[in-house]
Amino acid sequence: MSLAYFFFTLLPATRAFPPSEQPDFSGFWQLNKSKSKVDPTTEAIWMRVEQSGSTILINLRVFRQGGKEEGQTFVYTIGNPENSNLMHGAPMKSKVDWEGDALAIHSVAMFGNQPLNLADRLTLSPDGSVLTFNEITQFASEPQNESLFFMNRRAEKDWPPDTSNRPVEQAFLNIQVLKGMPVSKLPATMGGFTRALGVSCSQCHVSGRPDLDDQKDKKIARKMIQLVATINSADFLHTDAVTCWTCHRGSLKPETSPK
Repeated sequence: MSLAYFFFTLLPATRAFPPSEQPDFSGFWQLNKSKSKVDPTTEAIWMRVEQSGSTILINLRVFRQGGKEEGQTFVYTIGNPENSNLMHGAPMKSKVDWEGDALAIHSVAMFGNQPLNLADRLTLSPDGSVLTFNEITQFASEPQNESLFFMNRRAEKDWPPDTSNRPVEQAFLNIQVLKGMPVSKLPATMGGFTRALGVSCSQCHVSGRPDLDDQKDKKIARKMIQLVATINSADFLHTDAVTCWTCHRGSLKPETSPK
């Protein structure tokens, strides 16, 4: 799933509600899969929301078939047209505001030079027991994709145990050169690769099957990761003094001389 990644149909008119009438989405929420429209590989989705004044934090955890978990956390200021977060490691700018009693989040995340347009719409049932999360995404020139999540309120004790510090090889298939890295650091690491080389994830990964080695550049990337690690280990005391950006500077072909 792409939490993702969103693009929405706006209400005909936006009406400002006083703070006392705006819904509070705070709480712990679990996907009602039988009522929702989600990717078939999704086993479960949990969401934790903390809302205080104009600040809202959304921690999203998606559990895929085979036990793989994807986790992301976003912090927004409602009314701010320039919120900054990361979407799977890619820089993302979001406009967040109330549209009637719905919270609308319109975002653009940049994977290399290709945009992912996202629109989210969060609404709360009158009794506060169901959070509805509508999501429309569009990557580059690909067709739009829409998902609809019905989330039931749960107690804090039901929140799944934290697994973000697990090594990535325990959560993802076919990990060869990043073994030992915590799961929580993988999205930012992959996003760093896309920005450094000016590419999207598809440069190395087969869509929907990132474990496959079908893409030639994925094998090249593994060798380059090992090269950078060797240089940093031997010459820079295991720091990250040298990165992909050191040579690529946002270009797939490394820069060999000043422009």
